[in-house]
Amino acid sequence: MYIATRNDEEKDEEEVIAETVVPSEEQRRNNVDKYDQYGAFLASTLRDMPEQEAKKKMKNIMLILLDDSAK
Repeated sequence: MYIATRNDEEKDEEEVIAETVVPSEEQRRNNVDKYDQYGAFLASTLRDMPEQEAKKKMKNIMLILLDDSAK
């Protein structure tokens, strides 16, 4: 979210638009939610497995995620 500052008068329109659309690196680091943490956990767990086992697990995870009948 963009918060106006006193220096906004000195900035041109493109700079202000860029600040409202593109989050800073710090904002991206601080915007970690439970899904990011879960994804990182899955990725690190799969990396530690033998490749064939990891592929099977990824396939099973994707089938569960994409299964429309599990409502």
